[in-house]
Amino acid sequence: MKIIKYKKLPGNKYKITLDNNDIILYEDIIIKNMILLKKEIKENELKQYLDENIFYEVYYKALNYLKVKMRSTNEIEKYLAKEFNKDLIEKIILNLTKEGYLNDDYFTKCYINDSINLKNIGPNKIIHELKKLGIDKVYTELLPDGKVKKVEELIKQKSGTLAFVGDGINDAPVLALSDIGIAMGGLGSDAAIEAADIVIMTDEPSKINKAIKISKKAMRIVKQNIVFAISIKALVLILSAVGIATMWEAVFADVGVSVIAVLNAIRILKK
Repeated sequence: MKIIKYKKLPGNKYKITLDNNDIILYEDIIIKNMILLKKEIKENELKQYLDENIFYEVYYKALNYLKVKMRSTNEIEKYLAKEFNKDLIEKIILNLTKEGYLNDDYFTKCYINDSINLKNIGPNKIIHELKKLGIDKVYTELLPDGKVKKVEELIKQKSGTLAFVGDGINDAPVLALSDIGIAMGGLGSDAAIEAADIVIMTDEPSKINKAIKISKKAMRIVKQNIVFAISIKALVLILSAVGIATMWEAVFADVGVSVIAVLNAIRILKK
């Protein structure tokens, strides 16, 4: 299908006139696929663009809903569930969280501060309101020893890894106690930074999701390198035992494997 002309529309959209019909696509799709540089669009490409268009329609609908005020993940899910399927909503939630538009921890903190300072609402009322917004458990007004006790309880109950995020001096004991302590590098105290395992230098809690992805990727690469190195060394050892391997195979098993492992590890630098 040949592209006859295109026109910029309000709301980050383009109207593209093809030889048999008109289509409207979001600007994100236009830029991503460099459509304006093309002279024609194939049928399979058109289907792909239209599928992406549905994603961006829901994405911008959620963004417009967030423009009014800060909201919890549960609120966004309920809002989108009226019109869209669960799989699509999960993709939107993941994207919004990755880009920092959704953060339940930050939302809870802001909600508590606003409720106390602006609305003069007590802790019980705040907890009740947060539960309605999909935040299951809230522990407030905890002193350092109270935080330590609560984390110790969670450690006994937990089935996975327990992470704690903090930025103050009173958070330092809990940061050291938890499986993974995460501190803020800009506003965080020296004690919190010293006790933490991970420091987010930009003070953006949304980067926690990125840190988890990097750590998972690092573990995958480490396991790949271990399996590769042991396999090659074992193979060369067996070949040497039967008199097949020469000195060059032995050099490769030592130096060559190390170089390949280093090159493989460099992949972690890719975004």
